[in-house]
Amino acid sequence: MDYKIYPYKRGNSYKLYLRYKEPNGRKRNLSTGISYPLKASSKQQVEAKRKAEKIGLQMLLDLKAKGQQKKQSTEKLSNFLEYKYFVHVNNNMSENSKRIYINALNRFLNICGNRNINEYKRSDIQNYKMHRLNVDGVKKTTINIELRSIKAGFNWGLKNEYLQKHPFRGLDFMFEVDDRREELSKEQIKKLLKYTEGTMIGLVIRFGYNTGARIGMISNMKWKMVNFEERYINFPASIMKSNKPFTMPLNDQAFNIVQVWYSLAKKDRKYNPDEYEDLPLKECYVVQKERSSGCYTVSGIQTMFNRAKEAVGIPDKIKFHSLRHSFATHLLENGADIYSVSKLMAHSSVQVTASFYDHTDALNYRDVANMIGQ
Repeated sequence: MDYKIYPYKRGNSYKLYLRYKEPNGRKRNLSTGISYPLKASSKQQVEAKRKAEKIGLQMLLDLKAKGQQKKQSTEKLSNFLEYKYFVHVNNNMSENSKRIYINALNRFLNICGNRNINEYKRSDIQNYKMHRLNVDGVKKTTINIELRSIKAGFNWGLKNEYLQKHPFRGLDFMFEVDDRREELSKEQIKKLLKYTEGTMIGLVIRFGYNTGARIGMISNMKWKMVNFEERYINFPASIMKSNKPFTMPLNDQAFNIVQVWYSLAKKDRKYNPDEYEDLPLKECYVVQKERSSGCYTVSGIQTMFNRAKEAVGIPDKIKFHSLRHSFATHLLENGADIYSVSKLMAHSSVQVTASFYDHTDALNYRDVANMIGQ
């Protein structure tokens, strides 16, 4: 933008103005607030002009930023999501997180409408809540997850200056729900393991309970991730919810299950060579369908688990993910420290683990409390 500092005579002094052209060719004059007397010395004039140029440059930068902000404020939510935020999500989140964030914001778009990204109000998030609860019949816990995803999207937009304001900042819009994780009792675990003994879902249940692995991790495990010598599985970032790689150690029970799967894989390759032509073992799934190189899907594992739990009378509220919570809860009840459990769960911090399992970990401090004596 072309500009210069120009003196205008006003009374007994010269006032310095910023003179510039707008992109449309219109000439503008703005006062810099700097002036000098009519009889000012050359030094005074130079110093005044230097100050005016500094202020004028900042004024131009502010005008440019304001113009960009005005241009950005006309952007529709759909455009912001497709070309900006979802690009960020796809490049920085795990597959499971991508699905949650993208689905939640697309639902928000459908329910609250495609408007200017700066036109959304607090009432929109409340309307979304009530629609999902009363029209769609979704559980409050699920809606809370969606609301956090929506808020995260607007947070990112504000942080990266695509938004002028955050319509939901400081708003307590979550449903009050019991966040305590449902786990199976040790007796329920025994019943489930006994009923499923000798079956593929039985192996999967045992593995899940002994490792705390999420169902998506189990479904997507490949032999190239398994280290038999050191007895661990190295999960890549693309599989993990945190989008960070994770090395999961295998206890004796989990390692035995991996060995059983390995024997089954070699046997299947031997008797079904056509199925594995040009497919090395390292690229095959660990939890693999019989006479097939395909894996058991997340929904497939969940369906088999549901059938087994119903057969032994375990409540419907228990999900496959409850095995993960059982793993953590039973470790803490047996005396494990919360830091170690946090690492085994691949949580981002001990605080995350404590927020889920503090009711269990508190039991371990009873002996400490008894140290007070009589």
